Amino acid sequence: MKKQWFKYIVFYGVCILIGIGLGLYAGFGNPFYGPMLEQLTFMNFILFYLFLLISLFLVINIHEAGHFVTGKLIGMRLLIYRIGFLEWKKVNGKLSVDYVKNNGYSGLCAMSPPEDSVVTKWQYSFFFAGGILFNLFSAVFAYLIMSYSTGNTRFFFGVFTIISGLIVVMNSYPFKTSSNMYSDGAYILGLMRDKKEIIDKIEVVNFANQIMAGTRPKALDFNGLNDNEDITLLVLKHYHALDCFDMHLLEQTTEALELRLSDCDPLTLTSVQYELVVAGILLMDNERVERIRPLLKRLDKDKDANGHRVKAFLAYYDQNDEKARDHIDEARRVLPYYPSIGQQQMEQTLLNYLESELEEEKANIN
Repeated sequence: MKKQWFKYIVFYGVCILIGIGLGLYAGFGNPFYGPMLEQLTFMNFILFYLFLLISLFLVINIHEAGHFVTGKLIGMRLLIYRIGFLEWKKVNGKLSVDYVKNNGYSGLCAMSPPEDSVVTKWQYSFFFAGGILFNLFSAVFAYLIMSYSTGNTRFFFGVFTIISGLIVVMNSYPFKTSSNMYSDGAYILGLMRDKKEIIDKIEVVNFANQIMAGTRPKALDFNGLNDNEDITLLVLKHYHALDCFDMHLLEQTTEALELRLSDCDPLTLTSVQYELVVAGILLMDNERVERIRPLLKRLDKDKDANGHRVKAFLAYYDQNDEKARDHIDEARRVLPYYPSIGQQQMEQTLLNYLESELEEEKANIN
């Protein structure tokens, strides 16, 4: 509790210092917003609001570009790039742009480590620092332009400089959001101090990279990870149970995952909800299926193999065998494009199982 209060004191203290600095600048310097204060008109307000929106969009893009560049420098590959409500990612081998509900972050650059390699904590620190460094450099560059400009140009770059500076401060500060997203500062400081929850996350990312490289979930060896409490490890154990068709273990992981839904970040939450529904169908737990199914808001838009597999199981649950077969066929068609090579094999096994169930039902009817 004391540490929590100390963090709040430091954060608000920095905000107060920034406010004092801007006040002194306004009183004794030549602030970029001086003309606006002298002529407080409706058009000036609209202009400020427009510059603010443009600056936010550019600053967030620059931040995520920083993560992308530093990630590429250490050999990572891009999974998802998101700015506000727009999301870019590869779906079935093609670049897809989608409109998504924004939960927990204004931008996102999700990257995976190089195949068959482990990224060190110092490399991860460099990756998480990338966005902060790019914002810092752009703030200095914008300030220099502002210093030699006049009129609206000076006003725009002044707004841009302040927004960039605030983003640097916010992302450097270690905190965790209500949607379980960590700031860059939280990752960097956690890695430097070997903080357990951060080290657990990095350990699981490197462990999960085995699946990306081709190890199927049922072949994963969880020895040595008994003390790891990260939610992603539980997801991997759930995949392991699915791939092995171990119904006893599947029931255990399903119960544990549903109890920890509140621990999921927005990216993990969708995949967990998918697998809870599939597990409910396999375990013949109709109550769980009906409870989780309304939460699958994005399933209709999901066109990859995993999405079609989930839709196939739901069609089977609804006793719509023809629709289930269509989704099985579509899942197999796009399966080679699925980014996780090990999970491709698990998806194929689950599709084969569902197809055999459909064939058995058809034979019984005949």
